[in-house]
Order: sequence, then C-alpha cells, then structure tokens
Amino acid sequence: MAVIQTRPGAEAWIAPTWPRQPVDPDRCYVSYHPPADELVVFFGGKPVPSYSAPIPAFGEHVAVMVDLAPDWASSTGEIVGIQGIPFVGGALPDHPEWSSLVGTDEEARRAALARFLADVAAVVALNGASGTAPDGPR
Repeated sequence: MAVIQTRPGAEAWIAPTWPRQPVDPDRCYVSYHPPADELVVFFGGKPVPSYSAPIPAFGEHVAVMVDLAPDWASSTGEIVGIQGIPFVGGALPDHPEWSSLVGTDEEARRAALARFLADVAAVVALNGASGTAPDGPR
C-alpha cells in the first residue's frame, strides 16, 4: 500500500488513487458556482465528504477530491471527484478545451466533461496527486 508522509513525525496517509472502475460522465454530479469561480465534479452522482489534494501538473487550479470517511480508519484514499478553483480565471487559460464545462450547450458540456475526466485521470496516473489529508489520526 502506498503512503505519503505529510511532515517528519506526522501520521502516514493513504495516497489518493483513481477509482478502479471507469468514471461514467453521465453519472457525475457537476456544479459550477460563478461567484466563487469553482467547478466541482463528483463521480457518484452527488457530493460526498472529501478533501482536496492539488495536482501540481495543473498548477494551483485543479485538485482531486479524496474520500473522507467519518472515521479515519475507514478512509480509502479513493478519488471521488475533481475541483477547479479558480476555474475560468485559473484553469481555463491553460486548458481552453475545458471551457464548455461552464457553458450552456449540453452536448458540448458532456464532451468537455469526458475530456476533463480523461485529462485528469491521465495526469494522476503518471504523477499522482500531492495533497495531504487534513490533520487527524491514520
């Protein structure tokens, strides 16, 4: 089992992992909040407790959302979603192919979501996510 260390003397954390089953874009919960310029995508159709782990390859603007079980012992480290913040002002200048995620054309949004999921999955597969879990025992 892979673990990451947050700092010397800190508890070990399970490294975030992409879901084993393919993510179905049609089952995803997708929400864009313009005042916050935040895009969230949850894979299971609804928001679930999670924490953000940034993906360095996307700068400061894209993070994976990692399972956060009510008790630390049952947390799996599985990635349950993706967050972009700021999305339009941060992520899109480097990734204009994702712009339809915040548009109104449903067909274009569905295609952009599939591309977004594939892009993030590929980067996580190559580089992982570097975030650490919030403080708590593991």
